[in-house]
Amino acid sequence: MHPNGKVDETCMQSREIWTGVTYGAAATMIHAGMKEQAFATAEGIFIAGWSEEGFGYSFQTPEGWTTDGHFRSLIYMRPLSIWGMQWALSTSKNRP
Repeated sequence: MHPNGKVDETCMQSREIWTGVTYGAAATMIHAGMKEQAFATAEGIFIAGWSEEGFGYSFQTPEGWTTDGHFRSLIYMRPLSIWGMQWALSTSKNRP
């Protein structure tokens, strides 16, 4: 994204939503004490990818998709990085 909120369309990767990278960033936010922002970020991926309002990818999570729903590389494994959020939450540093 550009600072003004517009999507950077200079290359394919900047136009895509990457589930695994987003969960990794959310896990890092948890480690940095940004728990609320981390869950807001993860919620965005859930809504866009799996909810009824989103694209409904369910168990076919692609590597990346665009805002208009075009995707590539279905059944990609990187979204398993959501477990990084669980690990970040379970460390003693982040317990309430």
